[in-house]
Amino acid sequence: MSAGNLPAEVTGVVLAGGKSLRMGCDKAQLPFRGRSLLDHMLELLAQGGIDARVVSGQYPGYRCIPDTLQDGGPIAGLLAVVEALPGQRLLCVPIDMPLLDPRLIRRLLTEAAQAACVRFADFALPMRLDASAAVRERLQAIAGESGRRRSVLALQAAVAVESLPLGAGDAAAMSNCNTPAEWDNLTR
Repeated sequence: MSAGNLPAEVTGVVLAGGKSLRMGCDKAQLPFRGRSLLDHMLELLAQGGIDARVVSGQYPGYRCIPDTLQDGGPIAGLLAVVEALPGQRLLCVPIDMPLLDPRLIRRLLTEAAQAACVRFADFALPMRLDASAAVRERLQAIAGESGRRRSVLALQAAVAVESLPLGAGDAAAMSNCNTPAEWDNLTR
């Protein structure tokens, strides 16, 4: 993709459509720094320079794009978003990564500008993804798979992801939480 063909609009996406089974409650509603984790993650995208933001999932009062495939994990959420926002550049963050730094969001927005997909080394999410027809086709194929073949990593391999290096100390900002014990450890 040449510089002139880059998507003009960037939409921030909070991936929050999962069932939070290991957490035992909806992660998006967990309290974090005086507000819900969902509000925190939306604000984090805004601090990173993204004005247009959506939630992958269903939350009344928010601009949402519900999954069209049931129990499809993050791939189902990504597919629904790519189908709803064709041609846009997406900046996707998981609901369960509250320590993410806005500076890292800005890096994903600005570095490797020609790449269709960008992430940080050793981490599938957050990522920048162009909602192109080719990406949509790959997502549709991957959504029909099972196990590890239906994963964000499988998508990234299929679209030739570019990995950015993390700076010293940035790995802590990439911590995510899936269980009550991980949440307790993260919020201490």
